[in-house]
Amino acid sequence: MEDTLFSFSEALELMKKGSIMARKAWNNPSISVAIQFPDENSANTEPYLYMVKKIVENDDTKSQNKRFPLDLSCESIFASDWFII
Repeated sequence: MEDTLFSFSEALELMKKGSIMARKAWNNPSISVAIQFPDENSANTEPYLYMVKKIVENDDTKSQNKRFPLDLSCESIFASDWFII
């Protein structure tokens, strides 16, 4: 669905419904953004955005996905190149 691009406000609404998003400008297929909705076992009490980024080791034989809370830049917030993964 990479052919359909969205503004961040549209992307946010899609993420609230469970979509995983990325930006064309990142030009990196190993980066994605989604929303974490806390449950009764979560340390956080409010939803938050998180990024998943695939990290490849130096020898290219090992990789792992790193997941961390995301604080978007103004550039990403005002961008209109978000797409569904």
